[in-house]
Amino acid sequence: MDWSAFHEKAKLALPPRELPERRYWLGVLHHDTLPEQPLGEHDFVWMAGNAKISIAKIHETYVKRHPDIDIDIVFEDRTPPPDVRVKSLNDYNDNIVVFRAMNKSRTPLHPVNRQSIVESRQSRAHDNVNPAPIAPLPSPALPSWTELQASPVTGGSSAPTSRHASLMPLPPVSANKENNPIPLSDALRERVRPLGNLPISGQGEDTTSRGSSKAETPAAPSIQAPSKAAVVKKEAAEAKEEAARVKDETIVLMKKEHVSLSPMAAAQARDVKAEQRSPRSSQSPVREKVEPFRPEDVFGRDVTPDADQDIEARPTDHFIQQVINDQNPELLEAGVRKSLQILDTLKVAFSKYAASSQDAVAWIKSMEKLSAQAERKRTVVGVVGNTGAGKSSVINAMLDEDRLLPTNCMRACTAVVTEISWNDSNDLTRKYRAEIEFISRTDWEKELGILMKEFLTENGTVAKETTDQDTDAGIAWAKFHAVYPRKTKEMLSECTLAELMAERSVLEVLGTTKRLNHRTAASLYEQLKRYIDSKEKVTGKKKDKEKDKNRIPYQMEYWPLIKVVKIYTKSPALSTGAVIVDLPGVHDSNAARAAVAQGYMKQCTGLWIVAPITRAVDDKAAKNLLGDSFKRQLKYDGGFSGITFICSKTDDISITEAMDSLGLNDQISALEDEENHYKDEVKKLHEQIEDLTESQEIYDLAFKEADKELDTWEALRDDFDADQTVYAPVKNGKKRKSQSSNKKSRKRRRNDSNDDSDDEFIASDDESSEGSDAESEVESDMEGIQAPQKPLTEEAIKAKINELRESKKKARRERAEIEQSKKNIKPKIRPTKARMAEVRAKMNAICISGRNNYSKTAIQKDFAAGIKDLDQENAIEDDEENFNPDEELRDYEEVANSLPVFCVSARAYQKMCGRMRKDDDVPCFETIEETEIPQLQAHCKKLTEAGRIQSCRTFLLHICQQLTTFSLWASNDGTGLQMTGDEKRKQVKYLTKRLNELEKGLEKAIQNCIGVMKKEMADQIFEKYPEIIEEAAQAAPDTARGWGAHRSEGGLFWGTYKALVRRDGIYTSASAGHRDFNAELVSPITKRLATGWERAFQHRLPKAFQVYTKDSGQILHEFHSRVEERARENGVGLASLTGLKAQIQNYEQQFQNLYTTLVTRMTELQRDANRDFTPAIVDIMRSVYELCVNERGTGSYLRMKTCMNQHVEQNRHSMFEKAVQTVTGHLHTMCKDLEEEMASKADEIYVFMKRDYMAVLGGVETDQDAVMSKEERVMRAEIKTLLLAVDGQFEAIAEGRIEEQVQDVDEDEDMDVEAGASDD
Repeated sequence: MDWSAFHEKAKLALPPRELPERRYWLGVLHHDTLPEQPLGEHDFVWMAGNAKISIAKIHETYVKRHPDIDIDIVFEDRTPPPDVRVKSLNDYNDNIVVFRAMNKSRTPLHPVNRQSIVESRQSRAHDNVNPAPIAPLPSPALPSWTELQASPVTGGSSAPTSRHASLMPLPPVSANKENNPIPLSDALRERVRPLGNLPISGQGEDTTSRGSSKAETPAAPSIQAPSKAAVVKKEAAEAKEEAARVKDETIVLMKKEHVSLSPMAAAQARDVKAEQRSPRSSQSPVREKVEPFRPEDVFGRDVTPDADQDIEARPTDHFIQQVINDQNPELLEAGVRKSLQILDTLKVAFSKYAASSQDAVAWIKSMEKLSAQAERKRTVVGVVGNTGAGKSSVINAMLDEDRLLPTNCMRACTAVVTEISWNDSNDLTRKYRAEIEFISRTDWEKELGILMKEFLTENGTVAKETTDQDTDAGIAWAKFHAVYPRKTKEMLSECTLAELMAERSVLEVLGTTKRLNHRTAASLYEQLKRYIDSKEKVTGKKKDKEKDKNRIPYQMEYWPLIKVVKIYTKSPALSTGAVIVDLPGVHDSNAARAAVAQGYMKQCTGLWIVAPITRAVDDKAAKNLLGDSFKRQLKYDGGFSGITFICSKTDDISITEAMDSLGLNDQISALEDEENHYKDEVKKLHEQIEDLTESQEIYDLAFKEADKELDTWEALRDDFDADQTVYAPVKNGKKRKSQSSNKKSRKRRRNDSNDDSDDEFIASDDESSEGSDAESEVESDMEGIQAPQKPLTEEAIKAKINELRESKKKARRERAEIEQSKKNIKPKIRPTKARMAEVRAKMNAICISGRNNYSKTAIQKDFAAGIKDLDQENAIEDDEENFNPDEELRDYEEVANSLPVFCVSARAYQKMCGRMRKDDDVPCFETIEETEIPQLQAHCKKLTEAGRIQSCRTFLLHICQQLTTFSLWASNDGTGLQMTGDEKRKQVKYLTKRLNELEKGLEKAIQNCIGVMKKEMADQIFEKYPEIIEEAAQAAPDTARGWGAHRSEGGLFWGTYKALVRRDGIYTSASAGHRDFNAELVSPITKRLATGWERAFQHRLPKAFQVYTKDSGQILHEFHSRVEERARENGVGLASLTGLKAQIQNYEQQFQNLYTTLVTRMTELQRDANRDFTPAIVDIMRSVYELCVNERGTGSYLRMKTCMNQHVEQNRHSMFEKAVQTVTGHLHTMCKDLEEEMASKADEIYVFMKRDYMAVLGGVETDQDAVMSKEERVMRAEIKTLLLAVDGQFEAIAEGRIEEQVQDVDEDEDMDVEAGASDD
């Protein structure tokens, strides 16, 4: 082909945008388009790239758009190697390089009667004594790049010059190219090749170039050959019949394959005629490659009564299905947004007919219900940690807020459960929102009664222990006094519970929700602080008296009354649906708050454990993981995979300790030497300044003495001028010697300070004093002895005055020079200190990095070790005889490696982001990534991906289902299938039979799944009940006696024992920690069941769901296959089978999505069930708890323990039987709920399928009096037009272009594909 002409045509089809410098336009002509036809922008896949783009990259980009096509990228009829760069192909120097996409798999499709024809030819060839030589068909393969370079193709060569030549298209009518028919899609081009005049025995096939209009045919043997006139007549008849068939198939295939033809191509397709072709060989070299027989090909050729319906264009879901199958949540969410826009468009269209059409009203309601399902699901992440771990600081940093959650360096601030989620409001006045939910009146009344019993004695006075903040009475008093600040201890003897509950200030908030709206985080923080911050501890000591004086007296605090606080903010980390929950503790003594915390724990997708890095490894925080009971609960919940460990306060580092413990001496020694070097430089500079300062002081003294002496000599000169006799003044060196002595002393002290000795040298002052005393004594002795003096002359006076003036001048100059020297030295100190600080920061960074790496590895190993200990403990409990300690119950190395660990510095991140300006800089980090807060933010977003993908796919599948339903509805013009009454009854009877089978099959699949579930639960859980109940009953008496044992034997203090029975056996004490009598009693059961429970609900039941969803999908396909077979036999409803089949695929994907829904629902229900062991024990133990609470006076503690022991002994069998029966009942309820979930989805799909199949294939009797109104037909036609354009709106999203804009890319990035490129 003429590549230059093709290049010029491609230039006219360039996208309408400016190409940046040093960029290339790279165009690939679609594999279904010929370069000879008129070309436009949509006939190419246009890309913008640099000169380094390779052929492999272009091929990869094209294949992304056409994943089901195997193509070659061809340039100038050659296939360049994959590593060739486009720069070397810029032959026209216009930075435009165009290619053709050639379909590798395109081979001619043989007609159905080919076998008989071939057999006939073979038979005739066998009878022929001198058969003509067989001419092979041209090879479909393109010549390689190297072959073409070695031997160029010439016009006379028999090798094909293009991909299309090798595929044997229709021969031209004449040599004129303009008369050639325009090829269509691959399948169409294969199938429109007429059967033509098959060669008779002995004929060869022409192998000349396709440009030749005539071909010489070898003479056929004359044995029984028909006359020439008969052959010509027969060929003409066959050609006419073939032309009609080709015309019908052309139109049908155009519609089936969604081929868009230009007007010229369409006209030529209509006018295509049978042509004379060269006879072919009696054998085909490609016979072995014949594709399998496909029933759809047969029915495509046969003209059925419904053929005219096949011509109609129908909506497709090609691109929307690509979106559904994508793993990118952003892309899926873009698909959801586009779907909502489409639903809005359809609702507008339907609303125009709502007044006259019930269908329109029903469809609008259906779409509104569907739109509500697009709401993003929440992903709950719980954050736990001990007091002072820095949870609130880490959360603030992750939210990119200076202070949103209250923090305090002296005490715990977060006293309530706090939920932080994304703020959907775009109102600037509500940029930061909060909702504070208070507990109910009933909950507070119960809590208040317990608190008063805690801090009041039996005679109604306040217990002395309230002054101690660590006692149970002190904690109870703190909560009470926070809510009732006006009530003094003296007033409590006269207060009743009813009076306290009647307090107006308390009643106003109980059971209410306070809503706060603010523009800034700071203003919301200040208002939140007064609600959720506990102002002070219980000691009564005033740590900040000035602040206390400014406080409003008797100010009520709300934190004991708060159930939960919900904060809404526009933090990017929460933009994908993550909900961060700051849990102050699941063991809160406030029952309502503890229930909230437990509720969040059941919802948690992820659990973040925060611990200071200084204690995380040493305290074995990952291994202990908040206690064995907590780990066991995670095992039941299947929550190990959701754990994330966060080491906080990484900027708190000691270089000396890190060097010793981490072995960093080799890495830091050089930096340490460098730091010492800078220290010495700074020290020397300071010494120089000190020396200069001392010299400056000497010159100051000299200047002053010279000035004073000058005044004396000037006075002598004045006396001399007055004719007086004057004498030189007597010198007194005492003061000068004293100054010199002080200077010497300073130098000596400075030298002494440089000595390595730790002892101070203090003798210099004594020596100086002694020297001064000696000098003074000599001076005193000499004071009265003076030599005779001579009178001064005028010349002597003038000389002295000049000398003093010169001395004064010199002292002034020296002093100025010294000052300048000091100024020159001082600027050198700061940069030296800065370099020293940089070295120090590098040392800190090395230590921090080393400690982070060590901590991550250690924490991961400790975590895996903790899981292993728990597994082995459960294995021993389960079957001690067969326990093998060397057997790995799971891959613990994988458990360790899968634990995400982040070592973060919230303070450094906040400083580097420009916040916390009052704090000092943290010089240990060079980039914010080193603080690992950005990584934690990304991790937070990552946790939401699974939920986002699931919810988006579910919604998009329902969209596909709804659109297909609309399409089937809109395609019905009111006449339906033209069947007689008898035919309709037979069809309806058949469909009813198949639909009944479908319904029963779906029900059977559900029953089979439920049966497998119950069997697995019985094997793993229920069958173990008798043995473990007996074990628990045997251990219960000893457990109860242990509570009241002596303190040295692990028993409880009587006050803690009393506090526990007041709270139904559950209490967290400052001295004894968290205790739960009920959980301790039932622990033999929970330990033994843990492994089986995990195996059942984490492995066996999910597998059963997987089998169920797969079976259900197969049932749907089998149903459609049977119905389709019947429809094809009868020729009924063939036009709608494609839509129905697409609907089946939608339903199958809905079943696949149902798997995730079932697993999620099962997890929620089993988490509820596994927490029912303890409440069942509480119900039986409540009576003895009440008896113990009412014990008073002398011997009450002994009577309490006696009652407890007797009750446990009497009820030890029944309580555990009731506990397991309760759990079993809940698990059976879970099965019913899941069965209902499956049945609901199956019934929903069944109802839709019944409606669609009966409407499409059930048929209607022709009734001329029941014709659809014109308005109804117009409405359906309008909806159908809208539906035809729906799938194309998802094209850009399917290609990853969420926003419609083009960006240039480099070789190592994804190729940029023009939005205008079409995908036929």
